[in-house]
Amino acid sequence: IEQTLAIADKKKIKIGGIGVGSPGTVNLLTGKIEGSCPNLPQMLNVNLKTWLSGYFKFPIYADNDANVMALAEHKFGAAKGYRNVLCLTLGTGIGGGIILNGELFHGSDYAGAELGHMTICYEGRKCNCGGIGCLEMYASAPAIVKDTKKLLPLKKKSIIHRLIRGNLDRLTTEIIFEAEKKRDILASEVINQACIYLGAGIASAV
Repeated sequence: IEQTLAIADKKKIKIGGIGVGSPGTVNLLTGKIEGSCPNLPQMLNVNLKTWLSGYFKFPIYADNDANVMALAEHKFGAAKGYRNVLCLTLGTGIGGGIILNGELFHGSDYAGAELGHMTICYEGRKCNCGGIGCLEMYASAPAIVKDTKKLLPLKKKSIIHRLIRGNLDRLTTEIIFEAEKKRDILASEVINQACIYLGAGIASAV
C-alpha cells in the first residue's frame, strides 16, 4: 500500500480509498475476518479495517480476495460487459467470486461464493475447513504437490527426480509444470487428474 501511495503521489493521482482482499469470510460492514480461513488460520478474527486505519487516513474497504478479483474482472477485465459471471482463484486454495445481475454476490454471512469447498467426493479427503472431499483438496496447488509426492517413488524415470535433486521438500507446482512441459508422464497424469476434478467443480458451479 505504501509503495502504491508513493507512486500515486508522484503521478499526482488522487486516492479515494484503500481496498484489500483477504482469504476467509470477511464481514463487509466491519472489515473483520469472521469465518473459515483454513489456509491462513492466524488471520481469523483479524479486523483488517481497524488495523489498516491505524496506518492510513483513507477509507478502508475489505472483502474476500476472490470476491475482489471477480469485481475487478467485472469492472476492468475479462468479465466486463457481462451481467452474470463465475470466477475462480487457483493457488494455495480455491476461491470463488460470483457476479449476479451485475452485482457482486456475497450470500448468507458473506460466505456465498466459497466454491473451493463444494464437495466433489463425499467419501474423499478431509479438508482444512473441516469438510470432506472439497474441490480444494483435489485441484489446488498443495493437492497437486501431494499427489505427485505420493506417486513419485513408483516413477523412477520421472524428470521430477532430477529437478528436485532427491529432496521431496523442494517439490513445487512450478517444478511439476516444468516437468510437464518436458513431457514427463507423471507430471502430465497428476495435472490432468487435477483438471478433471476442476472441470467437474466448475460444471457443478455453473
